[in-house]
Amino acid sequence: MNEVRFTELLEDIVDNRGKSVPTSETGTALIATNCIKEDSLYPTFENVRFVDDERMETWFRGHPIPGDILFVCKGSPGRVVMVPEEVNFCIAQDMVSLRPDATLVYPKYLFAALRSNLVRKRIESMHVGSLIPHFKKGDFDQLMIPLPEMKVQVSIGDQYFAISERIQSGISSINLLERLGAALLEQSMANDELTTDITVGDVLGIMETGSRPKGGATSKGVVSLGAESVKSAGITGNRETKFVPVEFASQMKRGHLADGDILVYKDGAALSTSNSIVSAFGFGFPTNEAVVNEHVFRLQGNEFVSQGLLYWLLRSPRIDAEIRMRVTGAAQPGLNSENLRSVPLPSKLHELKRVLGSQLDQMLELMLKLGSQNNKLILLRDSLLNLQIAARISNRGASI
Repeated sequence: MNEVRFTELLEDIVDNRGKSVPTSETGTALIATNCIKEDSLYPTFENVRFVDDERMETWFRGHPIPGDILFVCKGSPGRVVMVPEEVNFCIAQDMVSLRPDATLVYPKYLFAALRSNLVRKRIESMHVGSLIPHFKKGDFDQLMIPLPEMKVQVSIGDQYFAISERIQSGISSINLLERLGAALLEQSMANDELTTDITVGDVLGIMETGSRPKGGATSKGVVSLGAESVKSAGITGNRETKFVPVEFASQMKRGHLADGDILVYKDGAALSTSNSIVSAFGFGFPTNEAVVNEHVFRLQGNEFVSQGLLYWLLRSPRIDAEIRMRVTGAAQPGLNSENLRSVPLPSKLHELKRVLGSQLDQMLELMLKLGSQNNKLILLRDSLLNLQIAARISNRGASI
């Protein structure tokens, strides 16, 4: 298998770096690096800003087209997604849009290769900047891409893409259930006031954090979930797995997770942003056995609330705002247990549990099971890809 300079495989690079576009209230969505997710095939639309029609026509050097690959240059260099058939967005200056030369490389293969361990490590070795890593324009010509014959490219690319589409379908189902649960709750509590007569502390049977050994997490043992793991039920916040030693975990008196546990991010930068601070664990998501560290609350409700109802209550806009009002500390935002316990809840909580409790429990369980299935597919997809790339490299070495 040959190795080819990255730039030789590209027909064009749409590069708007150095041009920070003014934004507007409406217009075309501006995709920033936060919209380029590790396990998404296509860009997501999270906290997007907009560009008006005039600037869409005059400001940019170019725009992505279907089949391009979006490549992050700053912050998380090398992170990539595909451009879908419908291009209803423009791209910010911290990424470029790469147009593969289909006569030389199968676009789906190039996309998969950029996500392989081999190429990712090469990209990481070229990072400059310690606080905010970035990939320089000149590095594209230095990055070498393994290039097997076309029929092998098609096989690897189609396989990677097919499994990725199944993963994408799972993510879409989880997001749909998330929105449905939120809508059901919002509709049911639309005319209900929050009251301090019943607070989060009144409905909790368990509220605790875990711990880590001196020196922090380890490379093997029992999975340890921290603040970086909190995203939402069924959606992984961070693919990097951390552990605590088995013996240490067995001696922990608090922080062992059970199916349906709710996780709340208790200290860190996300508390001062709009990022989610509530997630859930169980039914194989993100793993079968885990503990939490000292930065995450583990919550279980009592007889006044179901786990599904507790999950969507804490994620609802009104209660989320109440939680964030109780965050203290500017340099290191934090949420202590007393403040979380004081958060008011709907006055008709009993009725909410009667009407929605069982249904929301079932929806939460399904989201977690879908998340577990997705994680298995991600492991399968990435393992196959890395084995295929490594085998081609080995065969090349054997033939030299």
